[in-house]
Amino acid sequence: MGSTTEATVLAALERAEMAARERRLAASTEAERIAFSGRERTSAISAHAEARVADALETLRKQAESEADSAIEALELEAASWTRARARSSDDDPVFEQATELVVALVLGERSLALEQEDGS
Repeated sequence: MGSTTEATVLAALERAEMAARERRLAASTEAERIAFSGRERTSAISAHAEARVADALETLRKQAESEADSAIEALELEAASWTRARARSSDDDPVFEQATELVVALVLGERSLALEQEDGS
């Protein structure tokens, strides 16, 4: 009877050990599945975050480019305005031409200031 009891106990221990191994294997498999799922989620979140950062940077780049284009356009308009003003310089102004002729005539003694003052009044 002793050997039957020992055999029964050994069989029970083997079944318990086998069940423990199966539980450890199932737990290990579940842990690997959870870790894999976590890595996938982390990768997806990281990729999404990278895409959001890239989109935000692109938006900022476009905004800066637009502001720079506006500033350049304003400077070009101002430069064109100055160019037009310089084109209408004193050389093309008839009043300036008359004043220049008067000053030259006065300097050369061709006219007197008294005559000009009488003509202007």
